[in-house]
Amino acid sequence: MIFGDKNLTIIYPNKTQDVYDVSTTGGGEMTLTKDDLKVNVAVNELANLKHTIAMGLSTFGPNQDAPSSFREGIITDRALSMTMWKCTSYGAGDSKCNFNRTEAE
Repeated sequence: MIFGDKNLTIIYPNKTQDVYDVSTTGGGEMTLTKDDLKVNVAVNELANLKHTIAMGLSTFGPNQDAPSSFREGIITDRALSMTMWKCTSYGAGDSKCNFNRTEAE
């Protein structure tokens, strides 16, 4: 997922991608729009740790109201919910988080 100034690009494992227009509606909610598809998403900061920030996104799907919060989304079986982690840097060397994937030998 790559957030731009006014859009969100989602790149899938098969290298295809979708680009959505993003608008915020206030109160921890954003709307993703592409063609005739409109997806309302609840957005909450879950944690602000020393080296990472976690954000929770949750939706009931296209053309539905968003959950009132990420928590509401994860406690139902109707919502699609995900957590995104952002690495923040606090210095050099070992004090930075690293999200590189490593292959098992």
